[in-house]
Amino acid sequence: MAVEAAETGKEHAVALESAGKMAISAEMGAALFVAKGCIQCHQHDGIALSKPLVEFGPDLTDYDGSAAFLHSWLADPAAVKAVAQMPDLELSAAEIDQLSAFLTAVPFHHL
Repeated sequence: MAVEAAETGKEHAVALESAGKMAISAEMGAALFVAKGCIQCHQHDGIALSKPLVEFGPDLTDYDGSAAFLHSWLADPAAVKAVAQMPDLELSAAEIDQLSAFLTAVPFHHL
């Protein structure tokens, strides 16, 4: 019984650590959403005062696509859609992970 409680405690600690890392990653993704210029064409209600300069890209507040698609799209939009209007932002794998964490966070929170 004590071993089971210890294992459950370890699993809980790992889950909390994982959730904390995801929250940090999502916050970094929100910062990248602004820094990389996503906000110029896209809206996301998780970013205070997020109004695109140009009504060009979709509102990403409630992004509901797959994480795999999002990773492919952010890595090379033209490889996914030859006539993509979104530029290749030359994002690193870590930046893609962070933006993906932000865009897929449920529920989002205003930053």
